[in-house]
Amino acid sequence: MNIIIIEGRLTRDPESKTTQNGSTYTTFYVADDRIAKGNEKKTTFHSCIAWGKKGEFVSQYFAKGKPINVIGNLQMEKYEKDGQEVTFYRVVADQVNFVVGDSSGKTEKPQQNDLPFPEDDGGLSF
Repeated sequence: MNIIIIEGRLTRDPESKTTQNGSTYTTFYVADDRIAKGNEKKTTFHSCIAWGKKGEFVSQYFAKGKPINVIGNLQMEKYEKDGQEVTFYRVVADQVNFVVGDSSGKTEKPQQNDLPFPEDDGGLSF
């Protein structure tokens, strides 16, 4: 089973593109913080991609610095750069969610008129 759950903040604004065959996708980058050995704060940066309507949702409702929760699978990709093979990992989003509160106790709740559907619709997941 290949499932990854990430909660963090966008490091830049999402970027939407269209493939040659007309499929749309959005790439975005998420930074998550954790406490490592000796109470040292460590940050991991994740490259993410959301296809179709999920990608449109990310582009419309998220921006640099905003908290986000992503559930998806981890995909390994390779390409060649300067004659060297480069391997990197990308999260392919199955679900993208608003984060209503964070570990610091702050609450960042989207305004009702900013939501793509009513708040009492059973969740903010897309």
